[in-house]
Amino acid sequence: MMKADDLKRYELSREQHHENLHRTIATYAELPHILCRVRKCRRDGNCVGPMIESRHMEGSVRAQQALGMSGNACSRLPACIADASDEHYAVYRACVEKMPDGVVS
Repeated sequence: MMKADDLKRYELSREQHHENLHRTIATYAELPHILCRVRKCRRDGNCVGPMIESRHMEGSVRAQQALGMSGNACSRLPACIADASDEHYAVYRACVEKMPDGVVS
């Protein structure tokens, strides 16, 4: 079992990786042009909007909690993805699956 301080550092690192990964994928999938309502994201063509908790990540949160973590490291997605319909989220997940091995968490 990890020490509490090590676990906190690990979760923070995972959270930062998760955010960077999903912002990159949202940009790669051109979602700022399609789904995003944040004007700056659409203008810049880059995901910079808020990260919010998403029901789409419930399975990942439960998996992390089963390992003794809080689940916060993977609970948030860019707002345009977090609020997306199941149909739009399926398109997003297809983009996630196209990422090279070892990149997706």
